[in-house]
Amino acid sequence: MKKTIKKKKPEVHGGFVSLEIMGALVVVALAALFGAEKYSDYLDEQGWVVAARHASQFNEASKQYIADHRDELLNQPLPKRITPAMLIKTGYLQRGFAEKNGFGQQYVTGVVKNSAKGQPALQALTCSVQGDTLPEKGMRRIAAQINGMGGYVDEKNIATGAYGGWKSQPRDFGLDCRHGHIAIALSSEILGSVLQESDRLYRFQVKHKPELNRMHTAIDMGGHNLNNANTVNAKKGHYSEEINAGGNIKTQGGWLITQHGKGWLNEAHGGGFYMNDNDWIRSVNNKGIYTGGQLKGGTVRADGRLSVGEFLQLDGTAQPGWGCSPNGLVGRTPEGALLSCQNGQWRAISPNLQIVRAETTAYRWPHATARCPAGKKLVGGGGNCRSLGPPGMGWAVLV
Repeated sequence: MKKTIKKKKPEVHGGFVSLEIMGALVVVALAALFGAEKYSDYLDEQGWVVAARHASQFNEASKQYIADHRDELLNQPLPKRITPAMLIKTGYLQRGFAEKNGFGQQYVTGVVKNSAKGQPALQALTCSVQGDTLPEKGMRRIAAQINGMGGYVDEKNIATGAYGGWKSQPRDFGLDCRHGHIAIALSSEILGSVLQESDRLYRFQVKHKPELNRMHTAIDMGGHNLNNANTVNAKKGHYSEEINAGGNIKTQGGWLITQHGKGWLNEAHGGGFYMNDNDWIRSVNNKGIYTGGQLKGGTVRADGRLSVGEFLQLDGTAQPGWGCSPNGLVGRTPEGALLSCQNGQWRAISPNLQIVRAETTAYRWPHATARCPAGKKLVGGGGNCRSLGPPGMGWAVLV
């Protein structure tokens, strides 16, 4: 006899499984809602970050424009409105800059005068207009992330700084800013610091900013003077008229170059040197040249008389009979005897002497007379007497 064993069917807990699934779905749904909210917050945050950067970029361009046009703005009726289109046109914002942010708001800056410290100054307010109204959280987040004194327009339409840092009335700047929009303050102090870093030159040194007093273009003085300079360092100088110096004029390894027959002139005494041809250095006004030293050259020519205060020293030597040219040269022998060039030969310089003799013979009272020919001059003479008689009986007389 077979024994039949019946298997017990497992119990089905259907109700509990349904509750578990339902609970899981609820958790997933809540997580999805929470995640969607967080993702939405993330997207909002990114939009606010982009809006803050966009506002900062416009505000920086406005600051630079105000600094570069300070004098012009101070001399015209204010307030003045600065718009994105104006900044793009003048090059302070690049072409392609969006004139509106992601919320459809456009930025505008109002500039006014501020003379509270006794000196003319400028201050400004930037805010957004038109477009969507930002939520309170969005305004505060954007204001906190703006470079500078960021803020927003509150429910009373007052521009308020992030965390209550400042307050301004937009109407004072010629602006109509509404609640739900962005605002940025540009105080006189901020604009003053921007002015120190603008493209201007300054009367005072800006610490650690030597580039602020560096020129990037030529200066046209318009015919005016440049006064009270200490040292002027330059590569070249071009002057159309006079250069007056109270001290020395020096050149390091260069020349004093003149043109058009000019040279150096002593104004007090009217002397100097110049050249008006290719051969001669001339004395201005035919002034003499004086030195206690030596004048040396290849040849020296005197068109007038040559006078020496001591002796005339001839260093050139020759011998009688040597050839020479031209006639009239004067030289000397090594022994010092004078030579002259005559008919192409050196000849000794000696007097042209002529001896005239006279004699007679007689036994009693003899006499003889020698006379100089016409044109000759007596330079000396003498006589000789020989006695033919007893010793002591003859004599000679020279007259």
